[in-house]
Amino acid sequence: MKKIVVYLLLVLLLSTGAAFAKNIIKIANETATPPFNFVDGDGNIKGFDVDIAAALCDVMGAEKVDVIQDWDGMIPGLLSKKFDAIISDMSITEKRQKVVSFSASYYDETGLFMCKKGRTFDFSPEGLQGKKIGVQRATTFASYIKGVYGKSVEIKYYDSPAGQVLDLTSGRLDLVLASDIFVNKTLAGEDGKNIQITGEPVTDRKFIGDGVGIALRKEDKQLLMDFNKALDTIKENGTYDKIYAQWFK
Repeated sequence: MKKIVVYLLLVLLLSTGAAFAKNIIKIANETATPPFNFVDGDGNIKGFDVDIAAALCDVMGAEKVDVIQDWDGMIPGLLSKKFDAIISDMSITEKRQKVVSFSASYYDETGLFMCKKGRTFDFSPEGLQGKKIGVQRATTFASYIKGVYGKSVEIKYYDSPAGQVLDLTSGRLDLVLASDIFVNKTLAGEDGKNIQITGEPVTDRKFIGDGVGIALRKEDKQLLMDFNKALDTIKENGTYDKIYAQWFK
C-alpha cells in the first residue's frame, strides 16, 4: 500500500512539474539588429521582436524567458532544445522550412543596399564585378548576394549588421545589403551623414522568403498552433499595431 501511495505521489509531482514547465517558453533572440532586437544601456533586451514575444506569451498565459543566441547558431540551438522558439527577425524561407516549422508571418521584410554618398552602381552581375559587398552571415540577404552575384563580387560576412556599417563608412566595403528597417535607422543616425540608399529594394521571395515568422521544432505542433492563435489575437485586439507604431515610427 505504501509503495502505491509513493508511486501516486511521484506521478502527481512529475505531472505538476511538466505542466509548470509547459508554461515557460524560452525564446531565442540575437539582440544585434535594432530596432528588432538589442540590449540597452542597462543591459535589458528590447525591441520589436521582444515586445511581440512578450505580447504572445501574455495571451498564451506563459512566462517568457529570453535566451541570447548568435545568429548562425539559432536553428542548431533550437533543434538541440536550448530554447523553444526563435522570435528574432527570422525570414520564412523554403530552405529553413525543411528543418523547422514557422508560424504565420508577423512582419514583411525588404532588403536595401547602402553605399557611401555620391557613389553609383550598375547592379547587373557584370556591373558589380569585383565589388566588395557586406552581409550578415546565415541571413536571407547573404543567400541573395551569393545566389545572384556570387560569381562576380567579393562577399564579406559579418556576425552583426553594425560591423558592416563600420567597414562601409571606412571604405572597406562598396555596398551593404540589410533589412529596410535597419538601413533606415542607420540613415537616421550619425552614420547617415555619409551613407545613402542605392539600387532597387530586394524583394525576391526565392531568397528573402515569405515574411518573418516564429521558428519552432517540427514536433512542437501544439506550440505552433498556440502561437498562431496568439498572433491572431494581438492583431485583432490592436496590440500588434501599438507595438509596430512604437518601433517603426
